[in-house]
Amino acid sequence: MTQQNTSRGKGNGLTAVPAGFEAFHGLVENAPIGVFISTLEGCYMSVNPAMAAMYGYASPEEMVGSVTDIARQTYVYPEDRERFLALFDEKGEVKGFESLQQRKDGTTFWTSESARQVRDESGAILHMQGFVADITRLKTAEADLMHKNRLLEGILDNIPDMMSVKRPDLSLVRYNKAGYGFLNMTEQDVQGRKCYEIIGRDRPCEVCATLEAKRTGRAASVENYVSELDLHLDCRANPIFGQDGRIEYVVELIRDVTARKKAEEELARARERADEANRAKSEFLANMSHEIRTPLNGILGMMQLLQASTLNEEQQNFVRLAVVSTERLSRLLSDILDLSRVEAGKMSVIETEFAVAGLGDSVSQLFTTLAREKRVALDCDIDPAMPARLVGDEARVRQILFNLVGNALKFTDRGRVSVRMIPIFAGGRGLRVLFSVSDTGIGIPEDKLDELFKPFVQVDGSYTRSHQGAGLGLAIVRRLVEVMGGNITIDSSVGEGTAVHVLLPFKTPKSKGEAARPDAFGPSEDTAPGLRILLAEDDRLNQVAMSKLLEKSGHKVTVAEDGAQALEFLEGREFDCVFMDIQMPVMNGVETTRAIRGSRVLGPKRNIPIIALTAYAMTGDREKFLAVGMNDYLAKPVRLEDLARVTAKIVEARDAQAGRE
Repeated sequence: MTQQNTSRGKGNGLTAVPAGFEAFHGLVENAPIGVFISTLEGCYMSVNPAMAAMYGYASPEEMVGSVTDIARQTYVYPEDRERFLALFDEKGEVKGFESLQQRKDGTTFWTSESARQVRDESGAILHMQGFVADITRLKTAEADLMHKNRLLEGILDNIPDMMSVKRPDLSLVRYNKAGYGFLNMTEQDVQGRKCYEIIGRDRPCEVCATLEAKRTGRAASVENYVSELDLHLDCRANPIFGQDGRIEYVVELIRDVTARKKAEEELARARERADEANRAKSEFLANMSHEIRTPLNGILGMMQLLQASTLNEEQQNFVRLAVVSTERLSRLLSDILDLSRVEAGKMSVIETEFAVAGLGDSVSQLFTTLAREKRVALDCDIDPAMPARLVGDEARVRQILFNLVGNALKFTDRGRVSVRMIPIFAGGRGLRVLFSVSDTGIGIPEDKLDELFKPFVQVDGSYTRSHQGAGLGLAIVRRLVEVMGGNITIDSSVGEGTAVHVLLPFKTPKSKGEAARPDAFGPSEDTAPGLRILLAEDDRLNQVAMSKLLEKSGHKVTVAEDGAQALEFLEGREFDCVFMDIQMPVMNGVETTRAIRGSRVLGPKRNIPIIALTAYAMTGDREKFLAVGMNDYLAKPVRLEDLARVTAKIVEARDAQAGRE
């Protein structure tokens, strides 16, 4: 450690270096921090190598010889030196005095300086001695930490949700600005208190996010209703681990979800009200459907019987128009019911095997007369590549085609209406069928196309519109297509016509080697007389209509007024099948069917084919009746061809059984 041994008078303030200085020199020569001896006036008397290097000097000698005014040559701010000396004079020593210093080349750095007075035997101050540490890295780290803390504080204070920092014992460290604002408290108000005490409780919440995070060592989320605050709070807690692996803190984000909960509760109530309204609507529609279909079945039955009688041409025309109107009313009723089913999300697709040719035949049978009256050509073309039979919901496909063809004929006064069915194979047993119904009618303006798919809306909604209808056609078609997994498109030009394209998925039947499942009684298109039929029906008009229709086809009919009488007749007589009404006095159709299927008295007759003959046509009715043991289902009003189809199946099954015996 270099020292300056010059002795000066009182005027220059220098004193002689003490005799024991050599021992001190050896101790501090290799110290990693700066060690110095200086006069009170500001001259270095001695520095160690670390001190010289710290200030940018090549050697201690250079620094001692060069620095003659410490305040101006080493302090960036001379006033810091004055504060240092003031403390020195007051206490006789200074510890850890921080200041910004400058090196020989003018660069700056931070130091921590400690010094004490050295006195002679008389008590006079000889000089000061001390050490200097370069704390630039520490100050930089502190500044960086302060910056990060300010940034973190800014982030926390700008989070709109409440945030708390707690210890694992639930004692609070702090909240963010939103938390203090919500509680109307300060940091001093909450520090050390339990979080539940803040809201006036004497124990933690039954389910506590912080305690859950402490228990599992993972993030936890809990939603609680806090009665003291009348609030629903969503609490999400995250544990913070210390170096020893233990949880030191838990940071909890607290969000007020009261408005959301109230909205959810209101939504639930609204949904419940809507469900109640839908149930009421469904019940009303079911009742109205039953009440309308029951007399409608009698009317249609009588009209069909009248058609088969000897009438002159004018009378035949009257009856035909009545039948057409009845069938139109029946289709409208079905469309309204189906629309209600789709809106309620209760429409189901029932897949059965059916003949594709039957689709074209049914279109021709239903609309040929109307087309002829309007002098419009109606043709139906099935692509030669189309499989003869498909697996899908035949009833829905018919409904779609009937609505499309009916619409096309309604708006076509000249030219033709064409129906095309084209298969698009997809590999395996799957394929899609393109149904196209085109016409040369009035066409639809482009800005009105979207309106077509809205229920009860027509392109011409005025009182003077020239085309009848409820406006359900394309609305129900679109919904049926969506339920069946297909899609629909429309091309139209005003004055030129319209083409509606429907693409629907189907399956092809299993090959014979896979033992294709037959229909209810085995497929057959032929009808044959000779069935002994038990008709369980309480409505007088329907008794007469159904009996006469069946007898006209060569069958023998016995009428039972209710289910109990049907059981009585079945026990004492022989029948080939039962046509079972559902709503009857004494014993309804479902109860009667269960009694038949579970009867020991009937023996083999308990397996007799039972066909539901009912005005219940809501979603799930068919499946419900089949589930209790019925074999087939006919919805009122019953069309003659549907009746013939069902009886043909029974005849074929009966004859096949007789052949086996």
